[in-house]
Amino acid sequence: MIAPDRHAPTTKEASAHAAWAEAIGHYNRCCLAEAGAAFDRALAENPGHLESRLGLARVLRDQGRLDQALSCCHNAMAAAPDRAEVFTLTGEVLGAMGRGDQALACLTQALDLAPQAPGVLLAVGRALESQGDLASAVDFYDRAVKAAGNGENHVANRRRALNRLGAGLNRLGQRDKAMACFQQVLSEDPQNPSARHLLAALQGKTPDNIPSDYVKTLFDAFSSGFDRHMTDELAYRTPKQLFEFIEQHLPPGKKRFAAAIDLGCGTGLSGKAFRHRIDHLTGVDLAPLMIEKARAKGLYDRLAAGDIGQFLLDEPGCYDLFIAADVLVYIGNLVPIFAACHSRAMPGAHMVFSTESCENTPYRLMATGRFAHHSTYVRETASACQWQVTAFSRAHIRKEGGAWIQGDLFVLTAPA
Repeated sequence: MIAPDRHAPTTKEASAHAAWAEAIGHYNRCCLAEAGAAFDRALAENPGHLESRLGLARVLRDQGRLDQALSCCHNAMAAAPDRAEVFTLTGEVLGAMGRGDQALACLTQALDLAPQAPGVLLAVGRALESQGDLASAVDFYDRAVKAAGNGENHVANRRRALNRLGAGLNRLGQRDKAMACFQQVLSEDPQNPSARHLLAALQGKTPDNIPSDYVKTLFDAFSSGFDRHMTDELAYRTPKQLFEFIEQHLPPGKKRFAAAIDLGCGTGLSGKAFRHRIDHLTGVDLAPLMIEKARAKGLYDRLAAGDIGQFLLDEPGCYDLFIAADVLVYIGNLVPIFAACHSRAMPGAHMVFSTESCENTPYRLMATGRFAHHSTYVRETASACQWQVTAFSRAHIRKEGGAWIQGDLFVLTAPA
């Protein structure tokens, strides 16, 4: 028998709860604008509803509106100074802002409040890893796994922690232990995209492509601090390199592009580098949260979340410029993407892109989980798909573990 509710909800409380439930649904579908509006309605009806305040902070964070997200977190902290999840989210927002020391201080407070909470331990590990302290991060990932145990309430955090632990151990050179982590994930969740892909990479397998679920999960997880992580920590400047490279190899008098598509546009780093020379710019990316970050920058005339190859096959439009910065590293067999681009190429169109380089094999899945391609394979595949290789150059693509990754820059041209 259910006891009578001593505090029947008021009309406003019921309305706030309905708006909160609606917001959660939108957020889980990555519909951030709709989620934010619903959380706002919930807070208008019940300003003290902490879960709605935290939900709104997450939406603002994922949209890249970090100052507003931090303000929302501070309001939640004032209302609930004893809740570990408030300090955890605040620390994550500070980390995305590049304020690493403050982020760790906030996460330490969360740890004081909930020393065995898997989500808190995982967040501390991520913060330490972003500051370059991988050994300490791995220790916290291990603690998060042990704290989660086998309880059903912590399944998601245990799998996330195991995946992060495996990736960290791999970077530390402890590959057997890394594989054991991924195998443990797969024993519980045989279709887990991250564990399946990274285990295959460590086992030396080379499929034609990386599972789209892995790429989507990877980049959605990194979306909050992606720009800072790439440019500050990895010294990534490939979009600018590609723009400068194609500028050197355009036909005389060619100054603008009528319609360009940024394949795997992410948060819009390539859009920023190329936009001033493009009349209409389309961006496509697998990760919806990355698309939201790109949308906030106002650089694109059109944005779509989805598989880039399928988008090109389904869409009727044609382009005179295809941009793929640090994208083909997630594709092994390049025939489908080169062919799809050619099918949407205007006469004389250009394609500019980067790859990571390898020797002795056409392409190989590296232990990092990314593909490297031999320059000869790229040239021959491009030619087979009716592209002419206009320009080629070696380049430093990004840093990994403090060392430069060697790569290649290409410009292709379609028949006029």
